[in-house]
Amino acid sequence: MQAIEHDQAPELGGIAEIDETFFRESFKGQRKGLPRPARKRGSDKKSECRKVPVMVARDRNCHTVDGILDNESADELCRHLNGRINIETVVCADASLAHEKLARKLGFTFKELVTSSGKRVLDGIFHLQHVNAYHGHLKGWIEGIFHGVATKYLPHYLGWRRALTGIQTLTPDRLGNKIMEFLRFQPLSAT
Repeated sequence: MQAIEHDQAPELGGIAEIDETFFRESFKGQRKGLPRPARKRGSDKKSECRKVPVMVARDRNCHTVDGILDNESADELCRHLNGRINIETVVCADASLAHEKLARKLGFTFKELVTSSGKRVLDGIFHLQHVNAYHGHLKGWIEGIFHGVATKYLPHYLGWRRALTGIQTLTPDRLGNKIMEFLRFQPLSAT
């Protein structure tokens, strides 16, 4: 999974959509060193859990860039998207100061959607339906198949989902090439 974790789209073009989704912080499988008291099954108060923001940027050709954010600032978005959005790309995003600042920093055309007031589509073509569908499938996949994943492993699962849903299908040959490329840069250990 580490081999495909960083296999993101080199550049988004055409019309791209950016949005954030949130996953509950999870220490699944960790028995010691928890930063909070252990919880018993069934007594978990979901509102008290920290939410981990995940940014997804996806163009209409299924090229995807995603990443776990430390916070929801323009600087954090820029850290993940700098150099990955073509200057001619039209980017659709929710109305947010972070998105506006990101557009000014990276210089792309920005179409702002005020979804809270019911404005979900601009000019019949600019919307967030593709990225929101991706969020729904991603969350359904992680919660439905794996019953949640530990937050520290979330980047691996984001890479796996990207590989499964991207424009290039994850064939055994392509996966083998990615693994070999990954191992070439790893130090050998005697264990």
